[in-house]
Amino acid sequence: MHLPDKSSDNNDTLTHNFDLFRDAFSAALIERVSFDNPQQPSSKPSHRSTNKKKKTGTTATHRKSTARNNNAALPDQENHATTSNSSGADTSTTTAANNAEDLADFADYTAQLAFASLPRELQTLAYTTWADNVAHFGARYHLDAATTTAANSGDAATPATNTTLDNNEAPAPSIDPAEIDISSSPGLSTILSTLDPEVSESLLTYNFLRPPASTSLSSFITPVLTTYLSTILTTTTSSSSSTPSTSTTVTTVTTATSKKPLPTSCELCDRDWIPLTNHHLIPRAVHAKALKRHWHPAAHLQNAAWLCRACHSFVHRFASNEELARDWFTVERLLEAEEVRAFAKWVSRIRWKAR
Repeated sequence: MHLPDKSSDNNDTLTHNFDLFRDAFSAALIERVSFDNPQQPSSKPSHRSTNKKKKTGTTATHRKSTARNNNAALPDQENHATTSNSSGADTSTTTAANNAEDLADFADYTAQLAFASLPRELQTLAYTTWADNVAHFGARYHLDAATTTAANSGDAATPATNTTLDNNEAPAPSIDPAEIDISSSPGLSTILSTLDPEVSESLLTYNFLRPPASTSLSSFITPVLTTYLSTILTTTTSSSSSTPSTSTTVTTVTTATSKKPLPTSCELCDRDWIPLTNHHLIPRAVHAKALKRHWHPAAHLQNAAWLCRACHSFVHRFASNEELARDWFTVERLLEAEEVRAFAKWVSRIRWKAR
């Protein structure tokens, strides 16, 4: 198979792909914080690898100092916990900010370890590499080309894409992100067996995994890899497109129905250095019902918002597809919900430190 040469372009690909992988990895952590609200251990565990130096240039000691020292609860959870404060003061804002910073450091560090363990062909993967080696990636990771252009029946976190092709180009192979499933692929077994053990240890230590670790790790890593791969394989950028300087921004296209400038930041949390995804304000899965019950005219069905992956996932946890279509079909309406505002405020503090 044909992998990119070791060049500056390849280094750019590695940097870009790590940013995408870290985004998917952190979104998975954020989702588990939201659902499981993992508790801090009563005392910090000892780490046998304290003096172990990693290839990334970060010591294992860094994990102790930057991982979540307190429960990374969402602001609304902390507000609820502090309502009995005798002074009446709300002390949750500072706590939430500190926890968000800790979670960002933890996500950055563990994502580095996990990404460094991936096969080189996945670290450097690009759409063109996959298109030139569909048979290999299909057999190894079940990344088969779609036989037909399949519409996504749900409202998955589809990346914003620029699919402009030269008029002389033949149609390129495509892949339906909704059909990507590496859970039973030979490649996943290899990835899990070669993954840096400190990834599993760190996730277990801070209660992002539950015993048995092997089962929990697979259930955690599989959707992270699926998101990472689908983002790469469904996002192509034109060399002439005028994208912001950040290497992870992939919002480079507007839709025919769009009447406002394409946002460069998440419309909920306002973070502008991470990939944005296209959230159908009226989820595709309920389009037929929305028309039949006269919730919306057909012209409004393609209305969309540009959200970061964390906010996009949260919106779908916050309300069902029907509820989103009936009650939460604009960004303004979503931001009227205290729970959404609290999450957006909290997640906006998860920022990556400059390298």
